[in-house]
Amino acid sequence: RRGLQSEADAARVEPAELVHDMGPVAPAPRRKIIVVVHDLQRHGAQYLSLNFVSTLHSVFGYEVVTIACGEGGLAGRFSAYGKLIDATPGRVSAGQLREAIAALAADGYTKAVVNSSASGWMASHLADAGIDCIGLVHELPEIVEAMQLDEGLRSLDRHAKAVVFASSTIRDRTAKEVLGHDWSQSLIQPQGLYKRDGIVTLAEKAPARQRLCKELGLPATARFVVGVGYGDRRKGVDIFCRWAIAAAVADPRLHFVWVGALCPEMEDVCGDILRDAGAAGSNVHLVGFRNDTGLFYAAASAFALTSREDPYPSTAIEALDAGTPVFMVAGTGGIADLADTGAVTVLSDEASYRFVSVLMKLLGDGDALVRAGEAGLEVARSRFGFRSFVGDMLRLLDEPVPKVSVIVPNYNYAHHLPQRITSILGQSLPVWEIIFLDDKSSDDSLAVAQKLLHNCSIRYRIIENAQNSGSVFAQWQKGVDLAEGDVIWIAEADDWANRDFLATAAAALAASMNTLPNASGVLFRREALHHVLTRHMDEIRSYRVAGDWCVYALLGLTGKFAYDPRPMNYHRRHAESVTISRFTKAEWDEIRGMQAFVAELAEVSEDMRDRAAWYLDHLSKRL
Repeated sequence: RRGLQSEADAARVEPAELVHDMGPVAPAPRRKIIVVVHDLQRHGAQYLSLNFVSTLHSVFGYEVVTIACGEGGLAGRFSAYGKLIDATPGRVSAGQLREAIAALAADGYTKAVVNSSASGWMASHLADAGIDCIGLVHELPEIVEAMQLDEGLRSLDRHAKAVVFASSTIRDRTAKEVLGHDWSQSLIQPQGLYKRDGIVTLAEKAPARQRLCKELGLPATARFVVGVGYGDRRKGVDIFCRWAIAAAVADPRLHFVWVGALCPEMEDVCGDILRDAGAAGSNVHLVGFRNDTGLFYAAASAFALTSREDPYPSTAIEALDAGTPVFMVAGTGGIADLADTGAVTVLSDEASYRFVSVLMKLLGDGDALVRAGEAGLEVARSRFGFRSFVGDMLRLLDEPVPKVSVIVPNYNYAHHLPQRITSILGQSLPVWEIIFLDDKSSDDSLAVAQKLLHNCSIRYRIIENAQNSGSVFAQWQKGVDLAEGDVIWIAEADDWANRDFLATAAAALAASMNTLPNASGVLFRREALHHVLTRHMDEIRSYRVAGDWCVYALLGLTGKFAYDPRPMNYHRRHAESVTISRFTKAEWDEIRGMQAFVAELAEVSEDMRDRAAWYLDHLSKRL
């Protein structure tokens, strides 16, 4: 830790020895990984792969090789992040492919991610070269059958360390209808949202709606339902048009906007539907492909997911990230798994009257619409961080990427939050989730935190206490109870960290139990910290300035500590801090009592006792 303080404050140091700045952490060699994609066309799964590759390279620091099983317009984009190997059947022979993969293995590429069933056939070639792989399966049985991908799925089932599905629907249906048995090693993990273009608060939706009204030349009273994607039969753009006509008849203020090009077949089908609809047809707007989809999501009151088959479309999550509730038909895809959140409505069938009935009920209840929008924002932020997803995939390959939950306890530190949160988001070893706990601040901490975390690619939650807890340690325990990671970093809101802090501390943690010293400079194993906080909270809360020492002392009974003297966490000393704001005999008595407590728990040398006594005498001069 490096304390930043004035000369006047220099005497008010905590009991830690000064160390020389040992310089930056030496850069570790880049680890190596392979990503297999079925082709390089400009479609959803390929963009997922591209963002996966870019995140591995630019965020996690990997040297990435992409193996493409087909050509396409994204070749240049993939090549920007590392070597691109062509494995197109018919262009590259089986012998050439085996030779290329063997060369990669010899060069230290021993792990691979195979994205999609269409790339699954590569799993056997990787296994032959001794390369471990995981598979990501997005396709439902209808697509598997139409594209003859069943052998790819069987290859993944035989050779992959794990096969990852966005939802249980995809896993269960492919197991039953394609494999004929359960998957050998399966995991449910939605893929994360790589395109973040959401809103900060629901207050942004009304201005977005007015902008879209102006763009489309509609009255300010218009309300929007949107659909997004390439409009083919699978996406159900014809269903979208039928829903739109029925809704417009029920309420002429409703306008339906489809964002995306239509295939020739659907141009004809939808054209016939709209011509037969009479005046209601003018309430349907087919605007074609647009890059600025964020405007449409934000302006919409609802998102119509009309796909006949869509395993886990990112467009639905993008809608939730804009506070827009989703409507879909049962049995068409995995987004139905989110129905229990209140942000997704699942209809029993595609009947237009059923959709209109449920839609009108929601739009007619302002409070319910707000609740659904807030639920969507919470789901998108807390479950769909793309960096978090990439870290999950690396852990499946036994890569050294700890699952770190960062807890940020805050009370009236809005002015310190930009530096605090930026230093968390900028860690060279990405964190898995951020839990921001506000203890009923009277400043604008909540708004500042939301603005800073907005559209970050890490899972996060912002939680405000209904009333002040009166104890930072109560916030610690609340955060640990909420955390889903294996490792806890309590990043105090008024501190900040070097970008290599987490990488350095995590390396020490891999061999030891916990790291020390001050709270922001410590990584804890979640189970150990949860055990201590749960069993000893009353004792810990009895201290005003020494509660963290109490935690460390009790943790010392559970295992070892690791300590790295390099100054990588920055502890801010200021007038509002607990340690500096008041120091009376009560605080002095706490420290003396803590010294006695530690002496009871462990053998303390005479030299250490003398130094502790000197410190007490030093502090007494402040009284």
